[in-house]
Amino acid sequence: MIVFWAIIWTLLGIWIVLAAILLVPISFSGQAGLDETASLEGTLAGAGSLVTLQAVATAGQPLELHLHLGHWTRRWQIGSDLSWINRLQPYLDRQVFKEVFRYLFQLERSLDLKLSFEGEIGLGDPDLNGYLSGFLGILNTGQWECNLQPNLTETVLRFRGTMQGRLRPASLIWLTGRLLLSKPIRKIWRAQLSKTKNKIQTKQAVVKH
Repeated sequence: MIVFWAIIWTLLGIWIVLAAILLVPISFSGQAGLDETASLEGTLAGAGSLVTLQAVATAGQPLELHLHLGHWTRRWQIGSDLSWINRLQPYLDRQVFKEVFRYLFQLERSLDLKLSFEGEIGLGDPDLNGYLSGFLGILNTGQWECNLQPNLTETVLRFRGTMQGRLRPASLIWLTGRLLLSKPIRKIWRAQLSKTKNKIQTKQAVVKH
């Protein structure tokens, strides 16, 4: 009987810890800029900032990831190989984009997102600049602070921006799971798994012979 209750309390403790990890918000922040060069820096922090993941990229340089666990630090450098896009291209259609945009919209609503941009933007066409001015006016409300000034005489894009927000891992897992299990996306990863399985079987057959 003692062993039974010990198992019950152990499982209950594990469940409480997992629930706390999944429900406690994780803060994130980032900043980006585009002038003569482009730059990007983002930070994801949890557990009172004891755990942070930082991504840094500048023009002409590969993306760097920095993981901090207390005083322990690990660094990775990620190349700019985008060949995976070519592998996905045959599957990209209207239904896939519909699911992805719905996912991004739902994710944005759950992030408590605050954005701030300032700079200058011009499209070189009076009509397009008119539409742009109206669009920027719509953005500059609520949690979005958009101070991009339209340039009516030349084509230009210069900006600096910051982003802050919080996310709950449980919400992220739920929304991502729904995306991956949707029919259009499920078709993509099943096809990739099938190709990987066939490659492994082919290699094993070659080794046996």
